[in-house]
Amino acid sequence: EGRKCWSRYYLAMGDIQNAIQSLASVLSNGNELDALNQAAIYETLGDCYTQIGQFDRSASSFEQALLTAPGRSEYRRKAALAWLSANRTVDAYRQYLLVEPKDISDWVRICDIILQLQREGKTDPNYWFMFNKGISEVKRLTTLSQEEFRNTWYLEILQRSEEHTSELQSQFRISYAVFCLKKK
Repeated sequence: EGRKCWSRYYLAMGDIQNAIQSLASVLSNGNELDALNQAAIYETLGDCYTQIGQFDRSASSFEQALLTAPGRSEYRRKAALAWLSANRTVDAYRQYLLVEPKDISDWVRICDIILQLQREGKTDPNYWFMFNKGISEVKRLTTLSQEEFRNTWYLEILQRSEEHTSELQSQFRISYAVFCLKKK
């Protein structure tokens, strides 16, 4: 209990390095911690690593939080954002696919990540099936909650998606048709 108090103190003082050491110490000696407290400590550790730009460690900490409290989608979102910040786009994509339930911002991020994967030269046709699903879900959900639509980022992604979808669908229709023919 004392170590947790020191961790809070270090965080309040902005001493991230000592907070990380203190949190790691709590986890290593945390036999008395229940799963939710352990997950919360991993989350705080992940937040600390994010603050100092150690995104791989941050994502790993959020994934540890997921292992101890699997139903917490905010841990999965934070892990995905950390992987994205670490330029590990495929890992971010995989994490976002596992978020349940997905809200508008999750679908927009998935679409944005798919566009990033395209810029990186990753051309898996399955990305575009998910891209189309994401756009459909964003459109469906925006009719349900217009207040989410305030952010212009959503408008931009919808606009970009209409431009890219027709262009990309023509590129991937041929490969998908070939795939279907080979399957038969």
